[in-house]
Amino acid sequence: MDINKASQPELVTELKGLLHLDMVADKDKEFCTSLCDAYDKYESLSQKQEFWVGKMIERALRGSDSSKPSNSVTSSMPDQNAVDGFGEILDLFDSVQGKLKWPKLMIDHRGEKFCLKQAGPKSKYAGCVLIDDGKKFPDNDWRGFIDHDGVYHPAKMMSEEMLEKTRDLLEKISGDPAGYIGMKGKKVGSCCFCKKSLTTNESLEAGYGPVCADNWGLPWG
Repeated sequence: MDINKASQPELVTELKGLLHLDMVADKDKEFCTSLCDAYDKYESLSQKQEFWVGKMIERALRGSDSSKPSNSVTSSMPDQNAVDGFGEILDLFDSVQGKLKWPKLMIDHRGEKFCLKQAGPKSKYAGCVLIDDGKKFPDNDWRGFIDHDGVYHPAKMMSEEMLEKTRDLLEKISGDPAGYIGMKGKKVGSCCFCKKSLTTNESLEAGYGPVCADNWGLPWG
């Protein structure tokens, strides 16, 4: 079944089948059941609910394929829309390792909010840079991830417009991390890393403060 082309009844039927066959991970069963119950009750899903039904189907099917190594994100999630060339963003997050527990980069770009964060060691995406709109799960708008090779894998059910905006942002950050992040900070008057207001002349000139500059290995002064 092509998840991107399947109708809501087809998606829900597929997810119910996976639940029945016990192919859904224990930690996802309650959430998947609630999605199916919502469809049964209202005979329709919201756009976000439909996205998560597709996501849960993909996750269950990936987990059932024992021929794919569980510790390889790229091999378990092949994507014809994947784009290479974002190693600089990985390097940026690697530079903060051991300094911050939950490093984040938050940027408004072309009318959309973006949050980039590095997955922790216990995550399925350990070490990868995750991209969404910064909201808490399950209300967040998932936009994909950058794997260990610097390849961007878009979320499966993104609109073409959001895909283009996300790629554009990643290209701008990757092309000049300090310059672009600093420009955004100066524009809004607050740091894109910690979201604190920039109050000194030095911080306003750089677009971020001395603490974040030190944490993220960016030029200062």
